Amino acid sequence: MDKALASYLTKLQRFEMGKGIRPKAAPIAREYDINERTLQIHIKCPAVLKRSEKEKRRQLLTVAEENQLIERLELLDDWNVPADRDQVTELALRLFRKWQGPTASLGKHWYYNFRNCHKDSIRIVFCANKEKERYNAEDWEIINDNFIKVEQRNYLVSLNHFC
Repeated sequence: MDKALASYLTKLQRFEMGKGIRPKAAPIAREYDINERTLQIHIKCPAVLKRSEKEKRRQLLTVAEENQLIERLELLDDWNVPADRDQVTELALRLFRKWQGPTASLGKHWYYNFRNCHKDSIRIVFCANKEKERYNAEDWEIINDNFIKVEQRNYLVSLNHFC
C-alpha cells in the first residue's frame, strides 16, 4: 500500500510540475495488486490507519500483560481446569486495574476481541448456565407424562371429531 501511494504521489508531483499526465488510481492499484477504492481513500486521507494499527490503539492490556494472562490460562489448562469467560475477564480486570484504578472496566466486547486475537494460544471452555442444564436435562418421568398427555389430548380431539 505504501509503495502504491508513493508511486501515485510521485506521478502527481510530476504532473504538477508540468511533466506527464494526471495519474489515475486504477492502473496503479492494478500494478501493486491492491483494491482501487482503498488506494483512493489513502490518497484523499493519508492519515487513515490500517486495521492492525487501529486494533493496537484499542488494545487495553499491554502485550506483556496479555502474555501473562495467556500463561495463567495455559497453567489452568495444564491442571485440566480450562478457564471460562468469567475467569478470563476477572484475571484481565485484575491486571488492568493495577494501573487504571479500581473502577476501570474492560468494555463490553473485550472478552470476544481477546479470544479472537489469541485463538491459537488459549483454550477457553464455555460453561453453560444451570438453567440451561435444567432445561436440557432428560427426565424420563416428565417425558413419559408429557407423551401420555399428548396421547390423551389426541384421543379426545378424535372423539370430538366423530361427534
